[in-house]
Amino acid sequence: MIKQAPFKPTDIGGCQLWLDGADRTTITGNVTSIREKANNVSLSVSGTVTATTIGSQSSLSFGGSGYLFGNVNNILTGTSFVVFRTTAANNGYSPFFTWRDNAGQINFPAFGYVPGGNLIGPYTTFVGVGTLTTSVSIGNSYLTSYSWSGTTTNVGFNGATPTSGTQPAFASSETLLWIAYDNGAYTTVNIGEILLYNSVLAAPQRQQVESYLAQKWGLREQLPQGHPGTRGIVYPSQAIPTAIYWRYPTPFVPTQIQSGTCQLWLDGSDSSTITGTTAVSAWTDKSGNGNNTTIFGTPNSTFGTINNVKAMWFNGSSGTYGLFSNTGATVSGFVVGTMNSATSTYGRMIALGNNPGNDDSGTLQCPFLLRQVANQAFCTRRFQTDRTYSSYTYDAPFLASIIYDGTNGNLYVNGSTIVQFGSTGNFGYSNYSVGCGIYSIANNTIDTWTGFVGEVILYRSALTTPQQQQVEGYLAWKWGLQANLPANHPYKNTSPDITNPGGISRPANVLPVPPITLYASTKAPAIMATALSYLPLATNSTDIGSTPKTATTNGTVTYMTVAGKQTAYFSNSLSNYLSLPYTAQTQVTLCFWLYVIDTGNYTAVSINDGASGMSVQVDINVGTNITTIYTAMPNQWANQPTANYGGPGQWVHFAITLNYSTFFEQLYINGTSVATATGSGSPSYTQSQIWLGRSGDNYRAYYGYIRQFCTFPSILTQAQIQSIITFTT
Repeated sequence: MIKQAPFKPTDIGGCQLWLDGADRTTITGNVTSIREKANNVSLSVSGTVTATTIGSQSSLSFGGSGYLFGNVNNILTGTSFVVFRTTAANNGYSPFFTWRDNAGQINFPAFGYVPGGNLIGPYTTFVGVGTLTTSVSIGNSYLTSYSWSGTTTNVGFNGATPTSGTQPAFASSETLLWIAYDNGAYTTVNIGEILLYNSVLAAPQRQQVESYLAQKWGLREQLPQGHPGTRGIVYPSQAIPTAIYWRYPTPFVPTQIQSGTCQLWLDGSDSSTITGTTAVSAWTDKSGNGNNTTIFGTPNSTFGTINNVKAMWFNGSSGTYGLFSNTGATVSGFVVGTMNSATSTYGRMIALGNNPGNDDSGTLQCPFLLRQVANQAFCTRRFQTDRTYSSYTYDAPFLASIIYDGTNGNLYVNGSTIVQFGSTGNFGYSNYSVGCGIYSIANNTIDTWTGFVGEVILYRSALTTPQQQQVEGYLAWKWGLQANLPANHPYKNTSPDITNPGGISRPANVLPVPPITLYASTKAPAIMATALSYLPLATNSTDIGSTPKTATTNGTVTYMTVAGKQTAYFSNSLSNYLSLPYTAQTQVTLCFWLYVIDTGNYTAVSINDGASGMSVQVDINVGTNITTIYTAMPNQWANQPTANYGGPGQWVHFAITLNYSTFFEQLYINGTSVATATGSGSPSYTQSQIWLGRSGDNYRAYYGYIRQFCTFPSILTQAQIQSIITFTT
């Protein structure tokens, strides 16, 4: 073991102010005064300042009516750091800290809110907005740095390279420091830590402080790639083992790319998306947009495979066809398939166009088209000009990608650029059609395809090269095509380079983790395969469970990163929630993570009839750290397992098991059984909907975050629940 001396901000010379909301020894009472730790200067409280949390650390909550003040010399040359979390909109000029003298002169060498919503930037009353103005989201935490030399300023945000600007004029007479207040303007914000130095710190010192703050306040994953805080341990100071391992990534899902732009995802290997076997009658879209296609003829999902992975077979007189809304002027498409020697001339494997009829009028404008030509090749077509790939062998699996940016396009086969094409056409159609295995909806015998289609993924955006390669890597490793990728493809020999994530230089005492594939991560415990619905809620509401449902976004639900976790944010409005179709089960287990923002009166999850009859509600009770699970067995409020969940400002895992035969239910918090209850009969309410973010009785909404929501058709054991916690953490 290698020992590292504990790092303190005062180890860097010139620390003039160290306000640490996490150090309860510096706080009197419920924040009636606080002592900064650099020079032991006591700051007084005006109004109400309370204790809260940011991540796992205690912090200070300024609710818009209280502030801190004290006599601290203004620094004419210096560097400041602030860790804060937004809690509400601040529409006026409201700084985090300021200096003022008796004459009214004000300096603002720090961040603050500016009019127009949640925007921040260093500024002065007389100079205006400073060198950085950026949007911040309510409920998120951030790390800022700001240095001023007398002539220039440098502003950093979440550890990124600072932006330079012109130094505003600072007076030298200010001694009265205000925190979360300025002359009648209060700031609504949570502040974790403020540091102030009397010099402009060099980059290594600045990054050391940023590393300390980011690791302490759960912001490590917000740091940019290459920042030293993403590697070595600065906080908490502890013995560093000689072997530190990089963590595994979460399994890749195509909908993670360009959030919201994945329009179609057909997966022949996913039996839950296919209705019928010998004769397929439906193939469900997994993109979350409900772009399910219509089947023509009798495609077959059990006829064969692509490299031992089950794929859809089209026999020359079958296909699937659908319509979806305008993709705009850009498109990216990916197809895995094979072409059989019996395929008719000019057969279309995949075609995207303007609702094509019996001729080429639609696909002549098509930005995404793969078809066979007579010389044992396939091509993409633009304005009756074929761009041909002539090296194809019949029945050999291939991966084709087409990226079109609105002006130029490229066809890639197995990750290599084959042909380029341009455009002079207009792609502003109101609706696009996509045909797979066929071409024409009006006459489904035109230009049919004989062969296998394994997977189709379509985006309404032109992916960047790294994004394109990530999708190609996912498909290649899933369908056994990685050997066909070019030598310079980043996923030729392994999935994402875990030994060197993001190009960060690996320190000598950090060992690589054995590589895993981009597809089918070994992290998932076996029980995850039985999840009926599984909504990661990382960037969208897509259900990737074994029987996926289409989750409807009612109002506005946004996605962000909180305490290092991707999550969905719910704004305490009955209008903003997710609704998910649900089929009642004899046995069911619900698993999910909650992060409650404050001690309000909320309902996070509800199973209901879509109107006002609730069979299950997960309530967070007002003014306490208590959760109550209201369950109808048989009456609406008959069962009430109740337990302490630990309070707001932290991630907490909930698991609820319900047995409607024995009427027994059990509540687990963070994998530990904390409460049970037994009812007397089955629910008297129809169970047809799951709502995330509000109750089913039009009474309570939810203010906080939900992630990794799963439903299982069985009573999970404690060991299974703990394995899910490990996986979803």
